[in-house]
Amino acid sequence: MHLSAVHTTRWAANLLILSFFFISCKQEPGLAAPPEQPTFDVASARFSKSIYKNLRYEVVPKNSLKDRELAGIAIDKPLPSEWREHRVPPNIIEKELLLRISLFNTSDSIQQVYFYPGAYFKKFDLFRVSEHGGQPAMVPPGQTLEKYRTGFRLLHIAPGDSAAFIARMQFVRTSATMFYPAIVQEGFVDSFLYDKMHYREKVNLITYVVSGVMLMMIFYSLAVYKLNRSREFIYYSGYAACLALLLFLKSFLVYDFTNFNFFFESYWDFLVQCFGVWCYFMFIRKFLDTKTKHPFLEKTFRIGQLIILAFTAIYTVLYFSSSDFTWLNLFENITKQLLLVIGLIFIIYGTRHREDKLLRYLVTGSVFL
Repeated sequence: MHLSAVHTTRWAANLLILSFFFISCKQEPGLAAPPEQPTFDVASARFSKSIYKNLRYEVVPKNSLKDRELAGIAIDKPLPSEWREHRVPPNIIEKELLLRISLFNTSDSIQQVYFYPGAYFKKFDLFRVSEHGGQPAMVPPGQTLEKYRTGFRLLHIAPGDSAAFIARMQFVRTSATMFYPAIVQEGFVDSFLYDKMHYREKVNLITYVVSGVMLMMIFYSLAVYKLNRSREFIYYSGYAACLALLLFLKSFLVYDFTNFNFFFESYWDFLVQCFGVWCYFMFIRKFLDTKTKHPFLEKTFRIGQLIILAFTAIYTVLYFSSSDFTWLNLFENITKQLLLVIGLIFIIYGTRHREDKLLRYLVTGSVFL
């Protein structure tokens, strides 16, 4: 009887364990508790340190929340793995990004560090939230040096203290937005930005050289126009000026947190590029006299110029009247692809008409372009 009772007890215990196992397996995934947010020790940051793993995020419609409501929002989603490529999906550009980060200080001195979310955000507010609830307290932007204020926030974490923060941000309307959340020690912001620009050093060198070459071509074109009044060289100088300006500003303004750069990245760069291509098409038409010598090219470039005018007009209307960035991004990409197709048509046409020396030279230049 004693052995029978022991076996019965063991059997009942095993059955109970199996029951709990099957019950837990049948629970819906949505009922599982969200992963606990890891805190970040600001004393461990040497110069700067990425905090991807320490962030939780939520995306909400723009201006749908008041600041006092932030503490009641569940911000518990780990950052998607694709965001580690430093790019955010176009479909959230027109929304607000909420980031939650928990910091603590294990050192015996006050840690003054900067929180850096990435580039570029046209609106960036940081709030300290209390564990006991209550209205979040905004971290005063005035504590941050003015030249860093658009892209950074200075935090003061006392020794042995811990704090939770919520960042509320709105993106600049551009696909060039780079998401790279990091903690940067005070005094190392310039070095932090320099390290980022160092990765683009070779690219910047090439763009500066090309910008210089285009500046020389501007002077050359204006000189030719002054000598023989060839109007096509005015169009070429316009093309060279647009290309030089576009390349120069793209490199010179990188990681520049100013309203001018935000407007340039979100709107003006596309218009400069389109106007430059329009001038280039006009130059080819006048320089080769396509109206009489190459009717097919004349028609092709006319269509290309109409496409540029129509799509830039639509882009402008959408930029100032629409709140959907995906349409802006779509029109910009379609325009660039159509212009690329026209360039390929020009190259193919030129390779079949090698008897025209001027056409052959321009086709060679277009291949490199």
